[in-house]
Amino acid sequence: MEKVKGAVTKGITLKLVSILVPLTVIFVSLMVLGIYTVFKLRGDAIVVNYAGQMRYRSYKLALQVNEYPALQGGARDSAHRAILSNMEDFETILYGLRDGNKTLGLKGFRAPRYGGRGRKGEPFNYTDPWWQYDRHIKDYNERTKPLILHVLDFTNREEAVAALKLYNKNVHDLVTDLDRTVNLLSQLTEKKIRRFKDAEFILLGLFLGVIGVSAFLAAYSIRRPLIDLLRGIYAFGHGDMDHRVPVRGSDEMATLAQGFNSMAELIKKDMETIRAQIKEISASRRFLNDVLGNIGFYVRVVNPRTHKVFLQNKPLQTLFPRGLERPCYTLWGRETECDLCVSMKAVEENRYHSKEEETPEGIIYEVHAFPFAEPDGTVTNAIEVIRDITARRKTERDLEDSRMQLMQSQKMAAIGHLSSGIAHSINNPLSGVNMYVDVLLKKIEEVKDCAAYPDLKNHLTEVKEAAKRCNTVVKDLLSIARLPKPEKQPVYLNETIEHVLSVVVPQIKLMKIQLVREFSPTAPRVLGSHSQLETVFMNIISNAIDAMAGGGTLTVRTEHLAREGKVEVAIQDTGCGINKKDLPYIFNPYFTTKPVGRGTGLGLSISQLTIQSHRGSIEVDSEVGRGTTFRIKLPVYRESLPLGR
Repeated sequence: MEKVKGAVTKGITLKLVSILVPLTVIFVSLMVLGIYTVFKLRGDAIVVNYAGQMRYRSYKLALQVNEYPALQGGARDSAHRAILSNMEDFETILYGLRDGNKTLGLKGFRAPRYGGRGRKGEPFNYTDPWWQYDRHIKDYNERTKPLILHVLDFTNREEAVAALKLYNKNVHDLVTDLDRTVNLLSQLTEKKIRRFKDAEFILLGLFLGVIGVSAFLAAYSIRRPLIDLLRGIYAFGHGDMDHRVPVRGSDEMATLAQGFNSMAELIKKDMETIRAQIKEISASRRFLNDVLGNIGFYVRVVNPRTHKVFLQNKPLQTLFPRGLERPCYTLWGRETECDLCVSMKAVEENRYHSKEEETPEGIIYEVHAFPFAEPDGTVTNAIEVIRDITARRKTERDLEDSRMQLMQSQKMAAIGHLSSGIAHSINNPLSGVNMYVDVLLKKIEEVKDCAAYPDLKNHLTEVKEAAKRCNTVVKDLLSIARLPKPEKQPVYLNETIEHVLSVVVPQIKLMKIQLVREFSPTAPRVLGSHSQLETVFMNIISNAIDAMAGGGTLTVRTEHLAREGKVEVAIQDTGCGINKKDLPYIFNPYFTTKPVGRGTGLGLSISQLTIQSHRGSIEVDSEVGRGTTFRIKLPVYRESLPLGR
C-alpha cells in the first residue's frame, strides 16, 4: 500500500512540476519584460519631452535675440536677463540630454569608445543620440552662443545688425538639427516599443502553447482516468458491485485504477459475507420476536443510562408503536426519567429487580428487570419483562372491598341481634315505668293543695322525659336490628336532594350558611327508596350544618360517572372537620363526636346500611379546620332516561 501511494504521489508531482515550471518561467519573463519596458519607455519619454523643450527654447531664444536690438531702456534690460536665463536653461537641458541630470530625471547616453573591447563606430553617426547631442553642444558653444553674446554686447547699431544676420544664418542650422534629433529619438522609442511587442507576443504564444499542451495532457492522462474513477465510485455507491475501472497505461492513474478494482473485489466479498450474516441475524431476530411475542408478556431491551430502547416484542410494538424512537420512561406516560429505575438497579447490581408502575390512565404494570450482558462481559443494558396487572389489582381491591363489606355486615348483624335482645329486655320494664308515671301524675292532681305538690310533679315529669329518651334509644336499636326492606323505584337524586334542602333552608339562613347547588342536568335515575335516601341525605346535611356553627359554605354536587355507570352525590362543608384518628369509627353505631344529648351516634351507621342496601358506597374525606366531604355513589338505573330532570 505504501509503495503504491509513493508511486502515485511521485507521478502526480512530476506532472504538476512539468506543467507549472514552464508556465511560471514564462509568466515571470512576461512580468520582468513588462516592468523593464515600462521603466525604459518612461526614461525615453522624459528624454523626448526635454528634447522637445530644448527645440522650443531654441525657437524662443531666436525670437528674443531678434527682438533685442529694437528695445530701449528697461525693456532692453529685462530682455537681456530673459535671454541669459533661457540660454542657461537651454544649456542645462542640452548637457543633461547628453551626459545626464538627476535633477531633471535624465540618465544621458553612453559615450562611444574606440579600440580595445569597447564599442566601435564611426566618428559621427546620425543614429547615435550621444553623437547628435555632442555635435549640438559643439555647434552651440562655437557658433550660436558667441553670436548671441555679441548681439547682447554690441556697441553700435551697425555691429548689432551684422551680428544678428550672422546669428540668424547659423541658428537655422541649429534648430533644423534639433528637429532632426527629436525625430530620431521618437523613432528609436517606437523601435523599442515594436521590439517589446514582438517579445511579448512570442512569450504570450509560448504561454498559451504550454497551457494548451498542459490541458491536452490533463485531459488525456488525468481527466479521463479521474472520470473513470468517479463513474466507478458512483456505480459502486449505488450498489453495482461488478463495476470495474478500465486500466490504461502504467502511470500513477493506472495504479489508482488497479487499486480501486482490488478494493472493489474485497468489498464485494465482504458485502456478500455481510448479507449472509444479516440474513441469518434477521431469521434469528424473527424467531426471537415470535418467541417473545407468544409468551404473554411485554418484553423490551433498554439502556437505562441513555433511556434508549433497542428491542421490543410484537405485543409491545402494537401497544406502543413509537417505543423504539422515544425514551423508555414514556411508556409509563412520563416526560422525565423515573425516580426509581429498576433497570438501572439491575445493571448496577447485576441482579434481578422488580416494581410496579401506574400510568396516568390508571393502568398498572408489573416490571421485572434482568441484567443483559454484552459479549465482552460488560453490562450496560437490561431486559424488561412487563405484565399488565390492572385487572388483577382491581379484582384484589374488589375482593378486599367485599371482605370489608362482609365483615361490616357481620358486625352490624351481631350488633343488630344484640340490640334486639337489649331492646326487648328493656322495653317491657320501660312500658311499666311509663304507665306508673302516668298514674302518679293523675293521682297527684287530687292533692294540689299539698306543699310538696310542685316538687313531686317536677320529679315525675323528669322521670317521664327520661323514659321517653330511653324509648327513643330502644326504637333506634330496633331499627338497626330490623332495617325495613326498601320499596325501590326509579328516583331522580336531584329531586330528592332538592326536597331535603327545602326543609333545612330556613335553618341554613338562620345560621348564615351559604348554600351552593351544583346539580348535573344529565344525571340519570337510580333505583332506590325515596324516603330512605332522603333520610340519608338529611342525616349528612344535618351533621354538616352542626359542624358550621359559626357559618360557612355548604356545597351539594351531583355528577354522572359514565365510565363507572354510577351517579355521585358529594356533600361538602367548610366546618370544623373530623380528626383523622376518629375517621375509621364514624360509621360505627353509637360513635359520635357531638356533646352529650346532641346525638345518638346512629345516624351515619344507619345511612351506611341504607346505601349498602342500595348496592352503593359512601366515602368521607375530612381535614380539621377545613371541612368534610361525603361522597355517595349509587348505580344507574339501566332503564333510565338519558337525561335527568
